[in-house]
This record gives sequence, structure tokens and C-alpha cells, in this order.
Amino acid sequence: MSTFRVRKSFVLLEAFLVPSVLAILLLVLIRPVVLAVPAVLVLLAFGTWSMLRASRRALTLSDEGVQLQRDKYRLDAPWHTVVGVDRGRRRGLVKADELILAESRILALDHRNQSTTLPKGLQGHPATTRVQVSLYDRDWASGPIGERLKARGITI
Repeated sequence: MSTFRVRKSFVLLEAFLVPSVLAILLLVLIRPVVLAVPAVLVLLAFGTWSMLRASRRALTLSDEGVQLQRDKYRLDAPWHTVVGVDRGRRRGLVKADELILAESRILALDHRNQSTTLPKGLQGHPATTRVQVSLYDRDWASGPIGERLKARGITI
């Protein structure tokens, strides 16, 4: 069994891009600067909270399949439900390679195995049938994931 956390570059990009841009705008536009400082601190606190939340996400591989831990739910998918790969799909500013799933099982559990409520709108959302594998493992195609998929005849 192998577990991958979200790569640090994606965690930092997701957590601090918008707050940093807004903070810079506030510092440039609001005079005196002292008035902008509390808002900048709030934005940086929000970025820190987002970073901590994103760093809890994990992709776990086992002989049975893949397990993706998100903020408020866990996705389980046996290897036989992986039906394809979507390379270079846009995810905002970055491109992400995704595993395409025929089906998955969604559990309302957080990273501590505590029960949660599923996010509204999750039912039927692409997040239930896609795993953004390159966000967790840069070399996924040449590692255990790629080996498993190639052995099943899935083109990478």
C-alpha cells in the first residue's frame, strides 16, 4: 500500500494564489497602507487555513484499488473500474492527468475517519468519477499506477 499527499506546489498554488493577489491589490490601492494591513492578514490566514485543509488530502493505492481522501468524503474505486486516462485536462491554471472511473463508492468520512456530511452537489459531479492523479504523483505513469493500468491494457 502506498499513500501520496497532494504535491506541495499544488497546495501552495491553491492556497495562496488568490489571497496573495488580493493582498497585493489592497496594499497598492488602499492608502494609508495601515488600513489595508488587517485585510491582508485575514487573507493570509485564509490561505494558511486552505493550505492545511488541502494538505490532508491523500491518494492511497492498494492491491484492491485506489482510495482518494478529500475534505469531507472518501472515494473508493477498485482497479477494474478505472476505464481510461485523460491527460492534460485543465484545472484552473494547471493541467492535471486524471484517471477516469466507471464507478466509485463515496463515503462521508473525513481524514480522521469521522463521519461528515457529503458536500451538496457531489452526486453526479465529475469528482465522483475522476481522480486527478498527477496532483499527487508527478511520475504516476511510470510508477505503480501506470504499471497497474498498462497491465490492464489501458493506454496512458
